[in-house]
Order: sequence, then structure tokens, then C-alpha cells
Amino acid sequence: MRQKYQQHTKEQTLTWSHFLLLAIFGLLIKSSYTGQFLLIVTFIGITAIIRGPLLILYSAVYLFLTSLFPPLGIILSAVLFVISLLELKRNWQLNLVALSFYSLPILSSLLLTFSNLDPFWVKNGGLLLGIIGLHFVLQKFYRQGFTSLSLLWFLIATPYELLLFIIPKKNNRLRQNPSKNIKKIK
Repeated sequence: MRQKYQQHTKEQTLTWSHFLLLAIFGLLIKSSYTGQFLLIVTFIGITAIIRGPLLILYSAVYLFLTSLFPPLGIILSAVLFVISLLELKRNWQLNLVALSFYSLPILSSLLLTFSNLDPFWVKNGGLLLGIIGLHFVLQKFYRQGFTSLSLLWFLIATPYELLLFIIPKKNNRLRQNPSKNIKKIK
């Protein structure tokens, strides 16, 4: 059984998606703020193109069901909230890896901005340590049964998921008509 896991891990580390993950991480570390921002916006765009039509279909089904029976909307919202909490609990290790995948490059750029350290050593040292650390963390996930392609998609989709989490679903202040609040002068 141990040999099976070692063989599966070795196969996953030799895939194009594993090397693409390492290259994306290296690109994030070596890029400036604008390069990091553009790369993250590109990831959001790719994920939105792929997931966008599915979200529209899901929204149409959800609205149809809640229009037929309005209390069903409360039940569906509660069920989806519980499912998202369970998913967060189940994938806490993946979420920590995604946090470090995006925060380490930003922290290295901040360190360069606010310190007098040599940029060559900060960027290349962070690149070396980050890629080696990411490689071993990915191997740990391969032993748990993840594939390199699923990890690649998870890490690319993380900024999009974070953006969806941050954007408010309903903002009553934006929905109110400001002209109703204006008092008429007599």
C-alpha cells in the first residue's frame, strides 16, 4: 500500500499542472505589485468565464423554486450556508495553502517596500524557499488523494471565491431611492 501511495505521489509531481502551480507561484513572487494584481485579476477572469454560466443557471433554478414557494428560499439559503461551512471545515488545509500561496508574494513585496534589504536576496530567497515549501505541501496533498489538476483549479479559483464572499449579496442602501429621502423646500 505504501508503494501505491509513493507511486501516485511521484506521478502527480511529474504532471504539467504541478509544474504550472510552481511556475505561477514563482511568477507571483518575482512580480511587482501591478504584476501580482494583473495575475490575480486574470485568475478571477478565467474562473468567471468558466463558472459564470453555471452560476447563472443555478440562480435561475433558485429563483424559480423560491418564486413557486417563497419559504423554500429560507430553507435553501440555510442549507447552502451549512454546506458552505462544512466545506470550509473540510478544506481548512487547502484554504491555508491558498492563503500562503497568495500572501507570501504580497508579503515579500511589502518587505521590499518597507525595508532596506537587498531586493535580489529577498526575491530569490523567497522564491527558493517558497517553491520548495510549496512542492512538499503539494506532495502531502497528493498522498491524501488530491490530483495536481484539482489543486491547480482550487488555487486559481481562490481569488474569485474570495471576491464572491466579500461582495455583499443584498445592500439595502443601494436599493433605496435617494430622491425619496430629500425633503422638499416650501
